[in-house]
Amino acid sequence: AVDRQDLDQLFLAELAAHGAAAVEKLAEALAAMHALPFFHADVKGFHAFPTGVERAAGGAASYRLRWIDLGRVSFWMSPRKRVINLYQALRFILPRDPQMQGRFVDRYCAAAEWSRPERVLKKVRRFLDYKLRTQSDVR
Repeated sequence: AVDRQDLDQLFLAELAAHGAAAVEKLAEALAAMHALPFFHADVKGFHAFPTGVERAAGGAASYRLRWIDLGRVSFWMSPRKRVINLYQALRFILPRDPQMQGRFVDRYCAAAEWSRPERVLKKVRRFLDYKLRTQSDVR
């Protein structure tokens, strides 16, 4: 059976209960999606439904993501597409907290076997800053 919570609902509940561990599980889920390879051009929590939710005793839930709004999906991945999805997660799902953003990108890079997470974070934050300056926030 599919859990009917969207990603926003699950993530906020997990964040309240488990803090930074929830951020890491979100990063792992996004890295697993990219490993398929699957690119969703509009990463927002209400476009995803967690499936296969597993809760370890006392820990944050692990899950996979089932996506809706598939109009701009592609099945090949590039570093640029990864950065776009990371930026979207920082903008639309995670709270605007620099420590949390850093932890998210660090865990994503580890799960995706990407080196130099500090460089990735710098690039993603630059993209986020640009988008926030040039577009209205849709949060």
